[in-house]
Amino acid sequence: MTFELSMLMDHLYEGIYIVDLERKIISWNKAAEQITGFKADEVIGKYCHDNILNHIDAEGRLLCLNGCPLHTTLKDGVEREAYLFLQHKKGYRIPVKLKTVPIFENEVLIGVAELFQLNDEVEKTVDKLLHDSSAIERDAITGLPMRAYMEQFLAHMSTLNRTLNLSFGIILVDIDSFEEFNNTYGKRLGDDVLKIISKTFTSVFGHAEMIGRWRQDEFLFVFSSLSKDQLFSTAETIRMLSEGSALRNATFKDVDVTVSIGATHYLKQETIDNMIMRAYDNLKASKRKGGNLVTLK
Repeated sequence: MTFELSMLMDHLYEGIYIVDLERKIISWNKAAEQITGFKADEVIGKYCHDNILNHIDAEGRLLCLNGCPLHTTLKDGVEREAYLFLQHKKGYRIPVKLKTVPIFENEVLIGVAELFQLNDEVEKTVDKLLHDSSAIERDAITGLPMRAYMEQFLAHMSTLNRTLNLSFGIILVDIDSFEEFNNTYGKRLGDDVLKIISKTFTSVFGHAEMIGRWRQDEFLFVFSSLSKDQLFSTAETIRMLSEGSALRNATFKDVDVTVSIGATHYLKQETIDNMIMRAYDNLKASKRKGGNLVTLK
């Protein structure tokens, strides 16, 4: 690659990396560093199937093993576009729009460029997601609203249900075997897992009315105007992306994370406590069945 082309790539907002016919990474621009957390000298010379970005699709399939758009473009020389989730160096998931572009020299395919950027249809800033209120008491580890504020918010949502007939549902998320994880790896790495999971949540689920840390290793999502099927599908996406996140650590390598989930809708005239209790019952049902599962009733 010429010096001029390399300089141009470093001034683009899109992340770009280029692989040769063996899928070896030969170029990695500044935007790719900013989006992924990986510096060029950490990835150049490695192969895209070394699971550096661990692309997964909306169904949670690891595309480096099956269905990789870049690999397919290397085979047939056809451009492709996709909406996927890549894994940041710190372990959390990021929604991206990507395009694979074949590179030809004298009509012979010599490599492929992958261009990617944050998916603006999904990606929201944390401040906007949390209603940009300095009055919200936030958890020191995750930066999310704490339970006391979430309870006030749920009371507000129940009022909207009574006055405007606004439907809403909650998704209660619990990290599987978190106490065991802390005992094995220590509280510091346990806190890192909480940060990774919360970053995945705030990066992807900008359409939530609210996301908060409910207690210890539990998170609560509030969504309005979702049908039962839509609420279940959203909960399943949360489960899948949590499983797709990992603590990337040089000592322990990747430490995988799974969650169990209980979801439910608010029933007219019921108390918030009753709704929370039902979500916990559903969560416990997911745990009894082995975890890494969604239960909605």
